[in-house]
Amino acid sequence: MKIIGIVGRSGTGKSYISAFFKEKGALVIDGDKIAHALMKEGPLVNELADAFGKDILCENGIDRKKLGKIVFSDPTKLETLNKISHAHICREFDRLIAESDAPFAVIDAAALIESGYKCDILVAVLSNDDICTERIMNRDNISKEDASSRLSAQKKDDFYTQNADYVIVNDGRDITPILKEIYEKAI
Repeated sequence: MKIIGIVGRSGTGKSYISAFFKEKGALVIDGDKIAHALMKEGPLVNELADAFGKDILCENGIDRKKLGKIVFSDPTKLETLNKISHAHICREFDRLIAESDAPFAVIDAAALIESGYKCDILVAVLSNDDICTERIMNRDNISKEDASSRLSAQKKDDFYTQNADYVIVNDGRDITPILKEIYEKAI
């Protein structure tokens, strides 16, 4: 099974692109959803509490807003979070792919490159800061300041474009032709 990785900063519209591939029969894996699920209970919760303190715990595992305020303002702490969480998330990617009979898989994950997970096709999705900020605010119900802080803590667009097989600028233009081209390479 070929694996398409979709990467880019938060709020670029990776989920929109994943939905296109899902309609084509792909197993779509949302890295954020996996991370959120793993932060509710289990070994990842314990490791994160050990690394960042028990104050990040809540009745549902990790309080992501508290953790976000810690890591998105300190690059060293963000690196620690990524190192701890990527191993757990990548194991879940492997499990889901192994259990699927889909013709191809799509992994939508902002930090896929940093995780070291190998994909057959890597697609970078870009969008301008204003669009990304607005999408993050609406999706996560956070302030403009918090959304901007998240964006500034993430890799810049050139990091994604240097590593990608395809680059999609998701700014309202029709991106269907390039998505069809990627699909043809995946099947």
